[in-house]
Amino acid sequence: MSKNKTVKKIQSKGVRTLAWLTLGVASIGGTAAAGTFIGDWINNVFGWLPWEWMAPLILAILFITTVIDLLIDLLPNKAAVYSVIAMPSVAKAAPGKFGDTVGGWFDALMDWVNSTLIQWLGTDSAVGLAVACIVAAVLMARRVIKKSAGATAEA
Repeated sequence: MSKNKTVKKIQSKGVRTLAWLTLGVASIGGTAAAGTFIGDWINNVFGWLPWEWMAPLILAILFITTVIDLLIDLLPNKAAVYSVIAMPSVAKAAPGKFGDTVGGWFDALMDWVNSTLIQWLGTDSAVGLAVACIVAAVLMARRVIKKSAGATAEA
């Protein structure tokens, strides 16, 4: 195996690892955002709409987008990353028992995250965690996805 093929193969594995890591960071950021005032804002926006079916419809579209994006090449691309960031807040905004249950989960999760952050850092900034994870995921997605098209095509 030539040196170039070996380097391309290693780069391809690195890009795949970073892409999946990006999706994980995006899910942490989206979940943290849903349990903060950011999720409350999204919930209020859906509350202003006259159609209660909008949140479940958008949630279904985001879920289908994520699944299709992952099934195409088994690699999370920008669509999956952005959808995973938005899904928890949209799920919390869904009307009825589903939205109430999801909202309760996020509130409990944020209570746990805040108490853990207080123990470890002396501050309870779940908002900072959410923003940091979302910004990191978006930046990683922009950088990784640009490289993934060339790196995985030749692998």
